[in-house]
Amino acid sequence: GRPAIMTFNTVMGNPDFAAIAEDGFARFHLQHFLESYRHYHSDCLESLWREAIAEQLIQPQFHAREHLNSPLWMRDLRSGLEQTRLAFEHQFYGLKTETSAPGRRSYLATYWPSQAEDVHCILDILRDGLKLFTETFGFSSRTFIGCNYVWPEQVEACLAANDVDFLQGQRAQLLPEPSLQWSRRSVAHYAGKQNRHGQRYGIRNVFFEPYKKPEADWSRKALAEVREAFLLRRPAVICSHRINFVAGMDRRHRDNTLRQYDQLLGQIRHRWPDVEFIASDELAAAMGRA
Repeated sequence: GRPAIMTFNTVMGNPDFAAIAEDGFARFHLQHFLESYRHYHSDCLESLWREAIAEQLIQPQFHAREHLNSPLWMRDLRSGLEQTRLAFEHQFYGLKTETSAPGRRSYLATYWPSQAEDVHCILDILRDGLKLFTETFGFSSRTFIGCNYVWPEQVEACLAANDVDFLQGQRAQLLPEPSLQWSRRSVAHYAGKQNRHGQRYGIRNVFFEPYKKPEADWSRKALAEVREAFLLRRPAVICSHRINFVAGMDRRHRDNTLRQYDQLLGQIRHRWPDVEFIASDELAAAMGRA
């Protein structure tokens, strides 16, 4: 009786490269994601987001203020790390080359401290991001998903203090620890598991990622994973990323994704006519009642 709904795990902004450069790399400056649509694509998409929310096609939840470890990134920019500065000149931060953190080739793990003082900075950024989410959408996020599935225990305590009671993720979380010089160990989770703050973990158990291998039959693969989840009497939580649906580099890429996604939804409805589509915050509520 309702359409398939996508949880939009939302990154609230991107670096404001011009402001950061003008400030001499002294501080990080954020550009709201709605402004980024205008800045990079001359699009004003706020009304489309709100229309899709009202029609229950999408439900935003909180991912990060920026999908970027900004404390580490800013240190490397100030120190003049060559490849980081070169990427900055091209308004790009998603490079996979090297950082000043040992063994870390990317800046995308937002909640991964590199040194002790980063923890307080990361928690301040987290609180600021949650506040910006509420101001933008008019409601608070009940769920959270850590960038690159990496976050320390202090993040969970901060989220609990801000009424986030459901942690999206995979079967393993990467947990940074000071005893390991902020390296990380793997912690196993299962659907419904609770931590000491009373928060529950949700597990992504279906994967629909055509960008990884465009020639593969992802609708068939995902359908098999949905079937397995239902056989085990578990919710089928489909993981898919924005990159699958964008057409900036190649419209055929987007069209292939949409075709396979339509096939997947059609097969789900055909095989399980009583299927219910819910967003992650609704799943959190259902688990809380169980």
